[in-house]
Amino acid sequence: MSATTATTKAFDLDLSRLATLGDGMFAGLNALREQDPLFWSDLSHCWIVTGHAEVTEGFSGTLPLLNGKMDAVLSRVLPLEELRRRFPNTMRYMPTILPNMDGAPHARLRRLFVKAFSRKIVEDLRPYVRERVALVLDRAAATLELEFNENVSRQIPGAVILRLLGMSESYLERLKAWTDGVTRALTSFDPSRSGSKPSRSSSRRWSISSAARSRSGARTRAATSSRRSCRPSIRAMSSRWTKCSAR
Repeated sequence: MSATTATTKAFDLDLSRLATLGDGMFAGLNALREQDPLFWSDLSHCWIVTGHAEVTEGFSGTLPLLNGKMDAVLSRVLPLEELRRRFPNTMRYMPTILPNMDGAPHARLRRLFVKAFSRKIVEDLRPYVRERVALVLDRAAATLELEFNENVSRQIPGAVILRLLGMSESYLERLKAWTDGVTRALTSFDPSRSGSKPSRSSSRRWSISSAARSRSGARTRAATSSRRSCRPSIRAMSSRWTKCSAR
């Protein structure tokens, strides 16, 4: 009687299939957690961290983890030179956003940001946040069906951000359009640089988009110029946050 050794192939998760996986992704993450909470995925070409202890350690600041890996991540999709030609806005501006920065540049911007989130400022916001959460949840409870992102998750942080900036809640309904506009601006691409001849429709869309951005930029510059004298500068806002925190 011969004995055979059964080997089980390790489970892997292809993150490029998230759109088709849908909620099925959670079953895959659970399977990875049971198999290895700190797992190198050959399919996704990255580490997938699913264990609570491992995630906590990663965010503790005690490990030499880096944020500025955008080039390495995106180069899995296209060569870097091709990415820079086709997605110039993404490659130029995304590395300068605080969560994507490391080292001294990250520390310099972080020092400015943390002034807006001091203990004093956060405690002053607590009653408003509680009131806002209660209002949003009461509205949600009164309906049988809702779209969570629009009716819950956007309503709470969006209102709090506006409060921090000293802006009226009336701007809340504009946040989605602003966010979508920024996303389109950052991820737009020039089809004429793709290496193949662009279609007439794609070239027309790019031309219209470029013209719209130019007009929008001109309006923004004009509005900024006319309001600069009556709007607080970043330095003034930073000073105000510092004084508020010291009270």
